Amino acid sequence: MTTDGRHGRSWRPIFGMSVGETLSVLRMAALVVALPVLGKVLSLPRLVRLLDSRGRGAPRRDPERRLWLVRRLLARNAGPFRPKCYTQSLLLFHDLRRLGHDVVIRFAISENEGELEGHSWVELGGEPFGEPRDPRPLFKVVFTYGE
Repeated sequence: MTTDGRHGRSWRPIFGMSVGETLSVLRMAALVVALPVLGKVLSLPRLVRLLDSRGRGAPRRDPERRLWLVRRLLARNAGPFRPKCYTQSLLLFHDLRRLGHDVVIRFAISENEGELEGHSWVELGGEPFGEPRDPRPLFKVVFTYGE
């Protein structure tokens, strides 16, 4: 922990986050801005490969905390950057891989009343991570990365 030098108090940047977490959130915020453009100019496989920044060594940091940080960031719902499963899964994939977690990202579709519906999610330890319910029985996977 750092101190502010004048009063000897601990300095905790935003929402009680560590300096490392604050930097991660800033990196994720930049990705939220860049993803709409990158999604238009890159194929999905190429975009996911670009975001695959595999860390070295044992996984660091609690994945539940990282999920909380991503959701807090996306809860801002600012301007054209609306939270979607696509954005959340790409941010989680990038952040957890960067921290050394062995995660897989899946993109899937289903047909609902004649309309195609897409969904994406991250799997950690072979299970969907951060999903309110298991999407696997509801969707047909069309692209997977990280296995």
